[in-house]
Amino acid sequence: MKKNAVQVLLVEDNAGDVRLLREMFGKERPGSFELTHFVRMGDAETHLRKGGVDIALVDMGLPDEHGLDTVRRSLAAAPDVPVIVLTGLEDEALAAEAMKEGAQDYLIKGQIENRALPRALRHAIERHQLGRRLRDLQFYTRSLIESNINALMTTDPDGIVTDINKQAETLTGYARDELLGTPFRNFFTNPDRAQAGIERVLSRGKVTDYELIARALDGKETTVSFNATTFHDRDGNLQGVIAVAYDLTKRKRIERTLQENNVDLEKAKAAAENANLAKSDFLATMSHEIRTPMNAILGMADMLLESPLNVEQMKYLEVLRRAGSDLRLLIDDILDLSKIEAGHLELEHVEFDLEEVVDQAIELTAVKARAKGIVLLSHLSPALATSLIGDPAKLKQVLINLLGNAVKFTDAGEVVLTIRNHDSGDAGQIEFAVSDTGIGIPSDKLDAIFDDFTQADASTTRKYGGTGLGLGISRRIVGAMGGSITVASSLGKGSTFRFIAHFDLAPERIRKAPEGYEALYGKRVLLISDNPMSCLILRETLHAWGLKSAPCLLPAEEISGEQPYSLAVIDHCMSKMDGFEVASQIRRIAADLPVVVLTFDAQPGDTVRGMEVGLAVMLSKRGRSLSQFPSKVATAWRNL
Repeated sequence: MKKNAVQVLLVEDNAGDVRLLREMFGKERPGSFELTHFVRMGDAETHLRKGGVDIALVDMGLPDEHGLDTVRRSLAAAPDVPVIVLTGLEDEALAAEAMKEGAQDYLIKGQIENRALPRALRHAIERHQLGRRLRDLQFYTRSLIESNINALMTTDPDGIVTDINKQAETLTGYARDELLGTPFRNFFTNPDRAQAGIERVLSRGKVTDYELIARALDGKETTVSFNATTFHDRDGNLQGVIAVAYDLTKRKRIERTLQENNVDLEKAKAAAENANLAKSDFLATMSHEIRTPMNAILGMADMLLESPLNVEQMKYLEVLRRAGSDLRLLIDDILDLSKIEAGHLELEHVEFDLEEVVDQAIELTAVKARAKGIVLLSHLSPALATSLIGDPAKLKQVLINLLGNAVKFTDAGEVVLTIRNHDSGDAGQIEFAVSDTGIGIPSDKLDAIFDDFTQADASTTRKYGGTGLGLGISRRIVGAMGGSITVASSLGKGSTFRFIAHFDLAPERIRKAPEGYEALYGKRVLLISDNPMSCLILRETLHAWGLKSAPCLLPAEEISGEQPYSLAVIDHCMSKMDGFEVASQIRRIAADLPVVVLTFDAQPGDTVRGMEVGLAVMLSKRGRSLSQFPSKVATAWRNL
């Protein structure tokens, strides 16, 4: 057996077809495939049971077996080996039936191309492996649902039960098949109140602590407390209600005992809190078990997207990848919240560079901002201490959450991250603000948005997606950092989320003057940008380095003036023309004037375009990259 070769089992009784297939495999790169051939199904079954087969090519007409039974016997002998059936043109309908039995694909004899055969085999193996991983994920997800200590039910918008777990069977006394398709209201002593609960969830988006009395098949009655919420598909279409019932029997009995014996009520509270901590600990423990198969599925989907696929296969894989990514984000949010509730939120105390953390957060948000045509800006006050001691990962998590929300709820305009020292005068007390020009938040919802599973309006969940957990998690992290988070918003005009966090100062507490700083001092700069906020940020940065700049104007308005300029600095992202077009215009007016273009995220081909228009320097506007501005400009001046 050749190492790393794909082991192919061929079950075919036609010598001509066998010879043709061997010739096709022989044209592949040596060592790619190794072919084992049998004429009879019985011999093939024995070989399959021994293992070592990667894929089976099975003729549907063999001396000892015919039709669909060839597929059934192959899969029975080796369920994990994908099967491709070989058939004639007249048996194509039968081949399609074989795929319903579990075959991965079928090939029509006489129509097999040299390159198509190996590709079909590889794709069949990949699809089979991906399907197995999907089944594993479904098993893990189902295990999580069934492991819930509470009864869980889902209904459609009409209140008809669509799914349950074992605890729900125990609560009602009915088997799963008996419950599915029946009205939710039928299993409670007060059906009208049960139906009213479903309608309240549909109108409000969720309900909490909704008490009902469940009546089991044997007549047993159990008081339960329901927490329920609506759920939607990716397009925002309402799918139904998911409800979790907590058995209040024990709690009610404890309350009666406490009332009768005047027992300290704190014991009951502690019992409830311990139960909640147990739930959180369980979910935190499940994180690895859920994330591992999910990452494998997404990785396989990415690999398949890079392989030759037809349009329909590409569409299916894109849906799979988007759905998997959404599910992973949902799992991450829920598990983060569970860790915090379980008291597992611990902050690191390490030295880090604030500019680097900000750059990473901006970089992870920039792709979505660019896709929506939104201007994304960041500004660190020049006097800010950037060598800090604290938890950079948790700080980045908060920044990504706030920046991501700002981009998500902004359809046009800009998102700006501003960082400065707090007014307290403490150099380690830092204020962060994320402002956007998005949809805004109603004034009566400003406090509620920091609650778990809450968004300003239920309709935003359908349109924009999300769980409503991010701000609640961010509030807890900021609180652990010794600060607080607030929001100011105007409906239809945008929002500003502001938080204060405390850090210790590293030994190198104040940013050093960048290399080349002395060469810049006192020079006049022509600054060109049509975005007022971007212009303001750039002017403040340039002035901190000793450069003088006039208000942002078009090149023809300033270069023709009497006072000479030493440098032109252009904001690449402008509404009417980009930085390269402006640079070309400047070169025509003042050929010897060095030109610098600042961009937020360079695109492929920008370097070549920059050379074509004669740029002296092209830099990113992000903090750490922008700090190279003085040295690069000084070098450009020396090379003139």
